[in-house]
Amino acid sequence: MNLEIGDRSLILHRVPEDPDLRAWDQADLYALSELKERGLAGRVLLVLDAFGALACALPDRDRASAGDSELAHIALESNQVANAIANPCPWTDLDSIQGEFDYAIVKVPRQKGLLDAALARIRPHLKPTAVVIGAGMTKHVHNSTTKSFERWVGPTTTSLARSRARLLFASVDVAAKDPLPPVESPVPGEKFSLWLEPGVFAKKGVDEGSALLLPWVPRLSEEGRHQVIADAGCGSGLLAAAAAERNPQARIIATDESHLAVKSSRLTFEHAGFKNVEARVANILDGVADGSVDLVISNPPQHQAAALSQTSLARFIDEAARVLRSQ
Repeated sequence: MNLEIGDRSLILHRVPEDPDLRAWDQADLYALSELKERGLAGRVLLVLDAFGALACALPDRDRASAGDSELAHIALESNQVANAIANPCPWTDLDSIQGEFDYAIVKVPRQKGLLDAALARIRPHLKPTAVVIGAGMTKHVHNSTTKSFERWVGPTTTSLARSRARLLFASVDVAAKDPLPPVESPVPGEKFSLWLEPGVFAKKGVDEGSALLLPWVPRLSEEGRHQVIADAGCGSGLLAAAAAERNPQARIIATDESHLAVKSSRLTFEHAGFKNVEARVANILDGVADGSVDLVISNPPQHQAAALSQTSLARFIDEAARVLRSQ
């Protein structure tokens, strides 16, 4: 479904594409309406803009986009090409933001931890007079959401709900401070711990799905060649770490589309002393060669942001088939 902005119609697609889900929501429209009404000018930072809807809707602005999802990065570039955006919006992960901004629009995510991680990282890049506009669907905007904006940015008010969306308005009034540190979470029955960045899936440690899979991570027998194990959607690195410990002779590849998840995984592997495992940011198993893997393990992706999407699961199955060696 296209996004209608004034006399413009934007062609927006999700990544991966899902015909049953839109690449924008009512919170995007509400934020864009507020920008027009306020007449805000200057350099704008777009934060957690899931599929580039805001970036594509503001083609004439001096803007940059920052987020955690590599899928969001891919979607932004694809949608800018599809809409012939002459002034492409650059994208960066939350830890690599550069420069200062006159205002920011923050899409409110489902996970409060990710919101805290984002607000902490953008705060040093906001000018003293900056205004921060949070935009989210009402089901994701709670008292705790307001408290997060007040903790990391400053005094915050909220709008009335419109089409099940709500805005938050924060003015800079608190000093920048370091983001919340990663938390160590011991894994029952294992010699290693997980290191969890705020905002990463299964913030309390081992989720139920991964706990069910953990005992089934095998020890591969050596058959005269170097084995390769891939963990797709590695999160904080639980299954990859188990594979590394049980198969010290193997090479382990751990991938996730979340930059904070990969950061967590690297901490998990580093603290455990595993030298045979590599974590990389990737869309499922992008970058892994065809027929190069002996075993794929995964608590497979079934959600994209707040939406349940079977397209991610279907692509995981196709990718696993592509990278596995033929017997």
